[in-house]
Amino acid sequence: MLKIPFSQYVFIAGSAATWMAEYALFETEPAWVPGDIDVFVLYPESMFETLVATFMAHHVDSIGSAIRKRRNVVDIVLNPSLSCEPALSFVRCLSAGNDSDVIGQFDIDVCKVVINRFDGVLQVKVAEDVLAQIRDRQMHCFVRKRTPRSLQYPLQKTLLRMMKYRSRGYKCMSILLESSNDHNFPEYDSELLPEDFAADVTMINALRVWEAQQRPVSAALI
Repeated sequence: MLKIPFSQYVFIAGSAATWMAEYALFETEPAWVPGDIDVFVLYPESMFETLVATFMAHHVDSIGSAIRKRRNVVDIVLNPSLSCEPALSFVRCLSAGNDSDVIGQFDIDVCKVVINRFDGVLQVKVAEDVLAQIRDRQMHCFVRKRTPRSLQYPLQKTLLRMMKYRSRGYKCMSILLESSNDHNFPEYDSELLPEDFAADVTMINALRVWEAQQRPVSAALI
């Protein structure tokens, strides 16, 4: 992680940063391992490609590593034989101007943590309310409407992440629906069909069953 070229425009955010925040809070290594280490890069495309190429040339064994390139994302698995080792993902952000813009789009509040290097030392940057949520092992989720005439928010992905963080010891306290177009969410519900939400309902029911299975028997009978 120290080899990452941290700067105002290059930083880590998401689950790896949350892991570091937990470590700093409880002074013990968390029992869970992040799925990946997301390095957000606020550079134009050519500068992003140069940064990743330079990093790979100096720190990545191209023969022993697995590398996958997607649009604006480069995933690097340094040791593919170790399934528990998180991948390193360089992510180019097209419209973000700073780290606050990036984490402001995250759908789970306990993920809104940033790691960067300040005065040569890696530090965790996190708001007090988010830190309190991590300390209390609680999370709040946000589902945002992306277009004025349709519900194109990643609800299923949010639910999957909720289940993942439940397995890491976090309890979901709320799901907030947000619209950038109108406070009435959704605006055009008459255009929606029940089957549009069949997969979402299935996912929510699965989450409820999973949570019920985690409760003590005595509590489940009350």
